[in-house]
Formats: sequence, structure tokens, C-alpha cells
Amino acid sequence: MLVNEDLNGNKTKELITKATLNIKDILDLSLKRKQDEDVLIIYDEQNGLTNILTTAYRNNLPNAKYIDFDKVDKEEILGEINKLKEKDLVIMIQTTNFRLDDFRIRLHLFSKRLKVIEHMHLNRNEESI
Repeated sequence: MLVNEDLNGNKTKELITKATLNIKDILDLSLKRKQDEDVLIIYDEQNGLTNILTTAYRNNLPNAKYIDFDKVDKEEILGEINKLKEKDLVIMIQTTNFRLDDFRIRLHLFSKRLKVIEHMHLNRNEESI
């Protein structure tokens, strides 16, 4: 199992292990994800919990496309979303809420008939472990 080198401490490793197992169940049992479905993961690194969840997804989906929301422009994010086909998966791991100006990303994802997992407002959770 992979563990992000930037995350230290036994408690963090334990949380990553638990999150990895839970995310595996979400992907396999709830979404019944197929191996031929592409996955786009949009995340930020502003919060310890976003880092834990992103690491857990990397453990489960090493071949997914990962985009750090704060390091690319909005057009690149939209371009990657537009490459996806119906029933592909978009996962958003957000400290607050991703803003793409007036663009309504959730409506766009819905209209493309994409599967979506959204972890948002993670800054509302206590950082201390």
C-alpha cells in the first residue's frame, strides 16, 4: 500500500489505511466501477484531510488522471472533463468548494452523464488527528 511521504505519523498512516479501504468499497460496491471507465480526480492540497483522501484514492486508482486544482488553469480542468465519456468517473476532493467562475460544473457533469463523487468543505473538519 502506498503512503504519501509528506504525511507523517502513525495516526495519519492509520487514517490513510482506513480511507483506502472505505474508498475501495465505494468504488467496488456502491459505484460498481468497471476497469474500462476513466477516472478524473480534481483535488487541492490546502488541508490535511484532502491530502489523506487524495492519497487513499491514489492507492485505489493509480492510473487515474490527477489534477491539482490550484496548479492548473480552469480551461485545462474543463478540457479534461470534456475528454470523458458517459459513465466515466469524476472525483472532487475540496478544502472548500471549487469555483470555475460562473461555470456550473455540477450541471455540466450531470449533463455529460458522468459518475461523480464529491468530498467538499473538508475545511470544516478539525485538522488535529
